[in-house]
Amino acid sequence: MGKLLYTPLVIPTPKIDADLLNSEFNKKCSLHFTKLWNFWTIRFKPYDSDTERWENRYTNDNIQPIWDNDFKIKFAECITFLDKLPFEEITHINLLKQLKDIPLHNDYHANENVKQNNLCYKWMVVAGEKNSFFIESKNKSIFFINPQVDYSCFCIQESYTKHGAIKRDEEKIIMSIFGKLDINRHNNLIKLSTEKFYDTCISE
Repeated sequence: MGKLLYTPLVIPTPKIDADLLNSEFNKKCSLHFTKLWNFWTIRFKPYDSDTERWENRYTNDNIQPIWDNDFKIKFAECITFLDKLPFEEITHINLLKQLKDIPLHNDYHANENVKQNNLCYKWMVVAGEKNSFFIESKNKSIFFINPQVDYSCFCIQESYTKHGAIKRDEEKIIMSIFGKLDINRHNNLIKLSTEKFYDTCISE
């Protein structure tokens, strides 16, 4: 296998009440400055503004991240699942719902989850229609990301690999997860995941 661009994760994901999540999202979300999507920050360090929360997600400031209280109460099964991911500590989570087509782009973060391979953790909590979220390989091939319902958490090379999304009628909600990884657990999870999903993971 060459450089890994995408793999589903071998940890089964729980079934979420999509109607309830959509309802709560619409009550709590904010418009991103790009106006391409709305977001709801469900875990964060309790700074005053969204910008400060985002910019300080990796800062060693002794400020403990907290859960959005509504999310914690109504979606406890999500937190139980997230605790299984190989993070020493999850410091920031955004739920994202796109508003229009999102062009191909790279996301450059000041401090990646895993510096040596730049893999970032995502969860397609509400799948929506197929063939919406996509990545582009080095040779310009386009691959749509359509994870199985029961294994809808995945990793992508968010900085290295250009990615985007087509706006479909049936909306999806994607979760972006940031924090301090346990590298050994992470590497083991990626190994197990690429072995199980060898026919759907993407590398170049």
